[in-house]
Amino acid sequence: MQRVENDCRIRNTADMDYSLEQMTRSLVESGDYRVISRLKPQAEFHLPDSSPKLVAAVADVETTGTNLDSDMIIELGICLFEYDRQNGRIYKVLGSWEWFEDPGLPIPPEITNITGITDEMVAGHPAGADLSCLSVAPGQSGSRPRQRRHTDVWTCHFVPG
Repeated sequence: MQRVENDCRIRNTADMDYSLEQMTRSLVESGDYRVISRLKPQAEFHLPDSSPKLVAAVADVETTGTNLDSDMIIELGICLFEYDRQNGRIYKVLGSWEWFEDPGLPIPPEITNITGITDEMVAGHPAGADLSCLSVAPGQSGSRPRQRRHTDVWTCHFVPG
């Protein structure tokens, strides 16, 4: 019978006091893991200066798929921010909001894997219930059919409150 040597070392981990950053670094450096981390919300990016500022919004729409005729909106997120038109510098985030909409059918597993949005998260959020004050200007060609289908939801002005 041949004895197999094992290069396994037993360590007393009771004395180890690793921070999350140290653990993350160790996992990544091993080459066996890919670690993602949550972005920390940041309210200000640059200190105010005398340049004229404008306000803009970024909208993110999540749907049950890519078919404009049959897939439904399940989430709308908006981030309002202040920026300098001359240099594109973002100064601060003025607010962010998200609304869910129950599509009335199960969310496909591949969409939940991509977005993290589950049936439980959208349950009880009927179309238009949370979107009482919103206006979205037409953008890409794909946004127009959805806007027509959701006219009652997408036609008034959004006033953060």
